[in-house]
Amino acid sequence: MNTPKVSKGFDESNRSFVTLAFTDLCGSTELANSLDPDVFAAVLGTLHDAVRQIVAQHGGIVSQVYGDGSLSVYQGPGSSERALAATLAVHAAARALVLPRETPRARLVMHSGVHAGLVVTGTRGAEFGTIGVIGRATGVAARLSASARPDEILVSQRTLGPTDMSLRIGPVRLVVVSGASDQIAAVPVLGPRPSDEAVHPFTRGRRTPLVGRADALEAIAHDLFAYAGATPLCIAVTGPPGQGKSRLSEEIELRAAEVPAVVLRGAAVWQEAASTLQPFREIEAAAARLLGEASQTSGDDDDLTVLGEAVLDRLQRLARQRRILLILDDWHWADSASLQLLGRVRSLDAGIAILLLSREAAPGELPLAADKVIDLPPIAEPPSVALVRRLRPELDTLDCLRVSRLAGGNPLYLEELCLISARTLNDLLAGESNSDEIGRIAAIIEARVRALPPDLTEVLQTAAVMGGDCAAWILSRLCGIAPGSPALVRLGELELLIPSLTPGNLRFKHGITRNVVYQLTHVDQRRALHSKVAELIEHQEPDPGIDRDELLAWHYYESRQFERAIVHAERAGDRAVAAASIDRAQLHYGRALRVVDQLSDEASHADHVRLIGKYGYACVYDSDRSQLIVFDRAARAAAARGDREGEAVARFWYGFVCHGSGQASRAVAELDRAVDLLPPAGQSAFAVQLRATQGQALAAAGRYERAAPLLDAAIDVKRAHRSGRNVSVGTAYSLALKAALLADTGHFSQARALIDEAVGLIAGVSHPVEGSVMGWSAAVRYWQGDWAGLLETARRGCDVALRIETVYIHAISRAFASYAQWRLTDAEDAAEELADAVACMADRGKELALSIAYGCLADMEAARGNVAATRAAVRQAYARARAGEPFGMPVAARAWARLCAAEDPGRARRMLLHARGNARRRGALHELARCDVAEAALGLVPAAVAATRLAQAAAAFERMGMTEDLRHARTLMGTAEALPSLRVGR
Repeated sequence: MNTPKVSKGFDESNRSFVTLAFTDLCGSTELANSLDPDVFAAVLGTLHDAVRQIVAQHGGIVSQVYGDGSLSVYQGPGSSERALAATLAVHAAARALVLPRETPRARLVMHSGVHAGLVVTGTRGAEFGTIGVIGRATGVAARLSASARPDEILVSQRTLGPTDMSLRIGPVRLVVVSGASDQIAAVPVLGPRPSDEAVHPFTRGRRTPLVGRADALEAIAHDLFAYAGATPLCIAVTGPPGQGKSRLSEEIELRAAEVPAVVLRGAAVWQEAASTLQPFREIEAAAARLLGEASQTSGDDDDLTVLGEAVLDRLQRLARQRRILLILDDWHWADSASLQLLGRVRSLDAGIAILLLSREAAPGELPLAADKVIDLPPIAEPPSVALVRRLRPELDTLDCLRVSRLAGGNPLYLEELCLISARTLNDLLAGESNSDEIGRIAAIIEARVRALPPDLTEVLQTAAVMGGDCAAWILSRLCGIAPGSPALVRLGELELLIPSLTPGNLRFKHGITRNVVYQLTHVDQRRALHSKVAELIEHQEPDPGIDRDELLAWHYYESRQFERAIVHAERAGDRAVAAASIDRAQLHYGRALRVVDQLSDEASHADHVRLIGKYGYACVYDSDRSQLIVFDRAARAAAARGDREGEAVARFWYGFVCHGSGQASRAVAELDRAVDLLPPAGQSAFAVQLRATQGQALAAAGRYERAAPLLDAAIDVKRAHRSGRNVSVGTAYSLALKAALLADTGHFSQARALIDEAVGLIAGVSHPVEGSVMGWSAAVRYWQGDWAGLLETARRGCDVALRIETVYIHAISRAFASYAQWRLTDAEDAAEELADAVACMADRGKELALSIAYGCLADMEAARGNVAATRAAVRQAYARARAGEPFGMPVAARAWARLCAAEDPGRARRMLLHARGNARRRGALHELARCDVAEAALGLVPAAVAATRLAQAAAAFERMGMTEDLRHARTLMGTAEALPSLRVGR
């Protein structure tokens, strides 16, 4: 096999973020069967030669040639863009190949897959000198290629990134990678956009607005466009990758049209894809077009001296005719010839304005040749959070803040993070990372790290292993550097490591940079560093500013010293619970359980049972389906040992987490199984807690007949044994669920009394249960139609959620608050906020009471006349009812009945029958009364029946204290003659 040599600059035997392109020939088996083997081999040889040439031209390397296909690899900045451009060129080259006369088809057609991710690269053999790649990303690219249609390039959505206006793309579709649960979103790239569809790249389809740059924009625009000198003015804007330099220059270019000024753009190109004088080639060609002349870059004669003189001549002549602005992007990659030519441009006798964009003020240790250098700082947190909200409106406020901090004020990082799927983004915010999802942004960061000298790379890798906050004394011991050393100063100048809020410590400027550097560090090197850090911390006097157990748990775990890790992880989890830091408690107890799973001795069984209880407690206030596997594994292990109580404990927490994540039917079933495992009428503390939770889960499923006695018994026991010294969070939650039960069955005054009792139990205590109590308190207000009270309660729930940093509580409170705001003011922004809150809950798998939110959404969208959105919300409310959570279905059914009553009254009646059946099963008197009003208001019953229904509904509303509904019913009663008259017999 004739394989290419390794391209210059391509790193071998390393962990690296790359972009991979799998390219295959369509119908190759049919073609091979119809041709002589020698002819077929010649066709493939010609095709492979074209592929190698095109890939090399785009700075890549063909890693593998296999029959009719090939795998090419692209590394470094712009790897995704270069891979796409090369693959498009390969497809075009295949179509253009001249085939032998006996070939049974007119042209060759390819299908390809492109994906970016983390791989291990290494030489495949000294005799070939080619690069081999190993990693999940390779398999993903292969699956994309296999799923692509003829002449289609299927690109993972994350690899494509923001919409490229030069490409025609098709709709997003899911591609199965290795099973139904392992899918990836992909976009077909159909080819370049035709020239007659060309649009200004800065005015159509731009995803990211310019934020936090108003002052810099005004200052730079004033300097450039107010300049009236006789010689060129050069302003340089510097900042790390993604800081918004190019985006700022786009706004400057738009301003130029108003001046007016002619803009000539050129950009230096990274390493392999670069040509000498690349930025000035682009400028010379643009200037030639403006002058109506032939470009010096259009012919075969590539005389650089002639090219340079042409640039100077054309700029000089254009400057006499009009105002000129040169924009030179990515100047840190400029070759020496370009640097020299810029110096000659600055010596021209012409008032040309020049805008240089560079990552550094002194690339290659040479200061930028500029009259003024402006360092672009990160955007501040408020506009950064606002940008995240704009790009991902469904994200909760807490998540927006976390994304902003993870990006460190870098606009590009913000945009890339906002393109990541909800699940992966959640993992990143929790401190984990998925190399499949951060390939584009990781390639940018990797290029910066690869450019560092070895001593700085060592410091950066050590800091990444140390974690978010790096103690300077540990860095000093491990790397031999002192605070203020040249290495640390340089890393600070590069905005990689900066001082942290803890005096004497350092941190990564961007959290995502730390994630990438950590992944790029070899696993053996990481483990060795983790072990050294743990040893240093273990023998250091406790520092009041750090949590030793938290650090030691992590470092011992990652260095595979499991026995030591478990002790510190449990201690760290205990402290996190005491501080109401539920997410950190989940992390530490989860790590401790993973440690126990690595051990097989008998002592570990006791550890496992104890830790399952602690982990379960940490999960119930921010439940997630992904947590269930831990409890299921524990239950199966206990059953295998014949440990009925251990299995009951695991099943209890399994059911509790199902309840917390909104899986009502499953929660009831698991808790019933746990009860069956215990002795009948057991009175242990665990048995009492189990029956109380069973009552809570039944109430959340609307199964009140079974729930009521269990909740009453649990509340009575707690009231009888209340000491006054300890806060009973379980009692508070049971009271809240009993209040919800009473409210749903029409006993609102009693419900409010129980809510007040629950709030009194937790007054002055910062605990996640406060958010849960506020959530059910909001449900009470919602069912009663007290919109002002609902708004106040929901806003309090938001405040609690922000204080304890619980996304679910904040999302459901947002949903209630926005619905109340909409009911009170009909505000459009409130309606949009409700839709975003519902999307946040659905995307994060936080489904407890989600049926209520879907009911609210259906009601709102129906009132706005949005049929498609109403239908979607109604379907989701019905799906939640089938899953065992019935609360939102009657509201949704009534909303759909309102939309279809005029054209299909029969269907409207059926929807109201569904609503009535649901309400009767729950005993929800408020829902039944509202169904009476809906039937009358929509004219679905004769006038006499309508009057009777309105009268009985009004009486019910008055008994239940539902003031707003009572007013509405009486209004309809006063205008009964004007109600719609539809065909009641249909």
